[in-house]
This record gives sequence, structure tokens and C-alpha cells, in this order.
Amino acid sequence: MPTRDLGTPRLLHTATLLTNGKVLVAGGNDGHGNILKSAELYDPVTGLWTPTGAMATARQFFTATLLTNGKVLVTGSIDSASVTTDTSELYDPATGTWTATGAMGIGRSFHTATLLPNGKVLVAGGKGDAGLYLNSAEFYDPATGIWIMARAMAMGRFAHTATLLPNGKVLVAGGANNISLLESAEVYDPATGAWTATGPMSDARRYQHTATLLPNGKVLVAGGRTPFVDSIASTELYDSATGTWTVTGKLNTGRLIHTATLLRSGQALVEGGYSGGYLNSAELYDPDTGVWTPTLSMNEPRIYHTATLLPNGNVLAVGGENRNRALTSAELYSLNAIDQLAFFVTQHYRDFLNRQPDPAGLTFWINQITSCGSDQTCVVIKRINVSAAFFLSIEFQQTGYLVERMYKAAYGDASGSSTLGGAHQLKVPIVRFNEFLPTLNE
Repeated sequence: MPTRDLGTPRLLHTATLLTNGKVLVAGGNDGHGNILKSAELYDPVTGLWTPTGAMATARQFFTATLLTNGKVLVTGSIDSASVTTDTSELYDPATGTWTATGAMGIGRSFHTATLLPNGKVLVAGGKGDAGLYLNSAEFYDPATGIWIMARAMAMGRFAHTATLLPNGKVLVAGGANNISLLESAEVYDPATGAWTATGPMSDARRYQHTATLLPNGKVLVAGGRTPFVDSIASTELYDSATGTWTVTGKLNTGRLIHTATLLRSGQALVEGGYSGGYLNSAELYDPDTGVWTPTLSMNEPRIYHTATLLPNGNVLAVGGENRNRALTSAELYSLNAIDQLAFFVTQHYRDFLNRQPDPAGLTFWINQITSCGSDQTCVVIKRINVSAAFFLSIEFQQTGYLVERMYKAAYGDASGSSTLGGAHQLKVPIVRFNEFLPTLNE
């Protein structure tokens, strides 16, 4: 379902859900090689984007982390000359401004940033200057604004994933370095400050798989690329209790550079990505069955986009790239079936005409609404017009209109005394039984 467009086309940006329910989108690339400083706010209530304060440093391939104090920490980046930055900034939603904070010990990009239970942020790995693959890690302490070096991982890696486990430890999995794509995984324990090797994945994955913490405490890794196959469909589960991976159901479409979002239902939504072409398809993973099911596709294919779970349960997909073009478009995945156009139109056929839609008719009425693009005012008007068209249709007048006449016959004009006392008058046009009977016989 489309929503309003961004003010600036962007890919490789970040999107952070703020404590006030709005979404902060920052940085990225405009698709013409220009790295962005600008930021925008999305309001789910109005569907509008508004500019907010710009960062001091243009950033791409960086991280954004919501801190426990409600501020957002951004750190790292890489420029067109492959030079990284160690700088960090804080966004304050109360003022809409960015302020500089402590610099990392090492400039990096393609890294991960994980908010720990103690409120500190763990940054791990990534790519440094001159293509150096980093195994270093460091902490950011919001109380002091200072970065402190942590123990290094056993192996340098970038384009990996990092997931906070229910036990407070951090699982780092996959990625790549100058030697190969990686199937290895490591676990960081904040209590001891140590990294420990854990079971390897069945597939080496990079550029880019996703990792999602499920309600049952397991971590779902999906898609990515192996040394032999682009856009793999395999998925697997990590069990922190045993330190092992088990294979689960395959994606219907192999993909990389996609997004994965945990829904309120406990299912995982995967959308977009690349598989020999740009994808707009989406799939749902059910942890109870281990099965992936196709769901409604996005309006536009996209990679390098973001997907954010909103307070109302919808998922906001923003920007990205489609056929070497940076996107301004944004769209919503709604769990409310009536917001899905195919369901909306189909229900009109069922409710008004008491039949399933014919394919041509279904396509026609859906196109009436999608012709609005991202103009939400137009969408609302078109949805109303579709409902009116069904009500005024000859088919409804000759068939479904019987239902309306039944209501008129049952609740027509009448006056008298209520059994509970007092006079009453029903203001509905009356249909007498002798007028209703011919219609019934038809």
C-alpha cells in the first residue's frame, strides 16, 4: 500500500523508530554518487515526511542505533574513495538536531551496531581503509560519550549480521573477508567481554542475508549469497541453548539484499531483494510450521531499502534502488486485510454481487486505485468511488438490491408505542409486503 514519498531519493540509508512513534530516515546515497547528510521524519498518523536536521557528516554503509535515552547514535561510513570515517553523531528528537559525540577508535563501514542490555552499544567488524577487513570491536557508553575498545573477534568480517540473544549475548554470523565468504559464527558475552566460537552455518552467506530473532528465542537467517550460488533460498535457525544451526523451510524465491521484519503475529516478513533481477515479492515465515508463504508484493521492486515495524503493526518500506535508480517511494505492508487492494475489491464482489471476481474485473478495479500512485488523498477517493460503482451497478440493482429492500420492508416507516413505553418513529422508506413480494419472486 503506497504512502507519501520521501523528499529525497536515497538508498543505503538507515531508518530508526523513535520513541514518539515517528521514523527517522538518515543519510544514504542519492543514486548519482552523492552521499547524503540530510534526514527526514515519517509520521505514521499523517503519512507525511518532513525534513529534520542534517548530519554533520554525509554517510552510507553506516549504522543507526536507538539509545535508551531516546536519542539515535549514528557511526561510521565510507566515501567514494573508499576512505572510512570514525566519527559519530547523536540525533535528539526533542530538538530535531544532531550533535557530535566521541569518535570510534577505528574508522569503519559495513559494520554492525547492537544495543546491549546495559545501554551500551557494541560495534563489531566491518571494512576499514584500503579494504581492510576488521575483526575489532568497541563499545559506546552514552553516559560518557566515549568509545572503548573491546576484545577482537576471532575473524575479520564485513556485511555480517549481529543479533542480541535473549540471554543478553550477541550472535555474529556470516559475512566475508579477503579470504572467503564465511559460514562461521561467534558469540559475544558482555559479562566476560569474550568472544566464543559457536556452531557454523550450513551455508556461507554474505551480501546480504538477514538475521531475525524469533519469539521462541531462535535466530532465523535467510537468503544471501554463497561462493557458488547468488541469491540462495536456504534458511536456517540458530538455537542459543545448544549453539547449533538447523535447516528450516526454503524461501520460495532466493534473494539477497532484502529486508526481514518480525511482525506482531510472530511471523517474519521478508521483502524485496535481488535474484537475477530486482524483486518486489514478499514472503512470510511461520515459526510453528517452518514454512514460507508468499504474501502481497510491494508496488515497486527494491534493494538497499529499509523496513521498519510501526507501532500500529504495519511495516514501512522506504527508498532503496530499482534498476540503478534511487527511489523516493515508500509503502506500507498492512496486517489489516481490507487495506490490501485484492482483498478490498474481492470483498465487494462477494458482498454486493455474491460471487467471486472475474480476473479482468479484479484487475480493472485494482488499477483504478493503483493509478493514484503514492497520492493518499487520491487513494481514499478512488476506494470510495469503487464502492459506489458496485452499489450503482446494474448487477447489484438486479440481484443484491434485494437485500436493501428486505431492510426497508423490515424497518420501514412506523409509529406507535414502544413496549418499553414512549412513542417512536422510524425514518426509513417503507416497502410494503405486496411491493416486496414481486422482487422476491424474481
